[in-house]
Amino acid sequence: MKIQNRIFLSLAAFGVTVSLLFTVSAAYFMKYAGFYANYLVDALILINIVVLILVILMSIILTRSFAGPLNDFLRILRIITKGNLDERFNYNGKDEFGEIARGFNFLMNSLKQNIDELHEQYDEIKNFSQRYLLVAEYSSAIIFDCSYKTEEIIISENFQKLFGYLPNNKCSIFDRFNVHKDDFSTYERLFSDMKYKPGNHSGEIRIKNAEGIYLWCLIEATTLVDENAAIIRTIGKITDITVQKEQYQDLVYHTQIDLATRLYNKVSGEEMINRVLLQDREDKPLCALLAIDIDNFKDINDKFGHLFGDAVLSECATKLKSVFRTSDIVCRFGGDEFVVFIINPPTEEFVIKRVQEVNNILDYRKVYNDEEYKVSVSIGISFYP
Repeated sequence: MKIQNRIFLSLAAFGVTVSLLFTVSAAYFMKYAGFYANYLVDALILINIVVLILVILMSIILTRSFAGPLNDFLRILRIITKGNLDERFNYNGKDEFGEIARGFNFLMNSLKQNIDELHEQYDEIKNFSQRYLLVAEYSSAIIFDCSYKTEEIIISENFQKLFGYLPNNKCSIFDRFNVHKDDFSTYERLFSDMKYKPGNHSGEIRIKNAEGIYLWCLIEATTLVDENAAIIRTIGKITDITVQKEQYQDLVYHTQIDLATRLYNKVSGEEMINRVLLQDREDKPLCALLAIDIDNFKDINDKFGHLFGDAVLSECATKLKSVFRTSDIVCRFGGDEFVVFIINPPTEEFVIKRVQEVNNILDYRKVYNDEEYKVSVSIGISFYP
């Protein structure tokens, strides 16, 4: 039932009630007053009819004056809820409806202005995002933007070009199983810092591509905060540094390795040995240092030449390295001198046994150009601590 009908029925019911009360009151008055005549009854009926007509007329007038503006207001609200924010409540009266109309129209004008401003900002952001992604596409680096409020990430399409698969659509970007096991602690620390610590972050991590090959990636990012110092997002880039890393490792290899024997050279050997010895630990591990010298190597060089001497050194180095563990440091200290640093051997007997193996494997005779030469070594041992 419409509100104007409810108002009309309410006022009509009120009028009927007043008329009945008047009739009953008049009847009781005449009864107890002791006079009751037909003309009085007719007069009473006429009065009731007049009262009812007046009530009905008043009800119609009041209903129209009250329900009319209210119906207009409800009609405007229905139009606005359908998305048309240009409609306004046109009522110029100075009563309460006039105040409601002015307040409502002011509110709608403000809302419309704010929405228009938001649309303009959205268009600017959309245009910026398009430019942002376009720049990312022309860049060799992978650009990403992660929002921690929505847990959504925007990432440039060259991610798939590099890795051969899509990111996981989370701020962690990579699935755990694609991170190299030796770099997993670095990966967890880096992405934890990006999420919980504002500022700049970076780290080098190996990530597996769709072909199962691990690529060295440099991840650089900046974590941003809002006006309340709450972390809101991280913006960063992922750069493939596999080539640079391989070049660096090759450079390091050539600076650490003796080219003739493929063992560590003297400088790198000393650095690694000192690093172990200078460890700040109360429980110092048992270590053994072997000094190995090829006997009469000068005679081989003088008799067969330096190129042949280098070949003998290379052969001795290969046999020497085969005796020891990968954790042990085997290096050439110069000329015909080798040093082996055994880290944390199980027992001293273990070291003695390795020395005996070296003596056996580097004690042999060979013939070159119908001339025989002999290789043997002298070994010194020192234990620490």
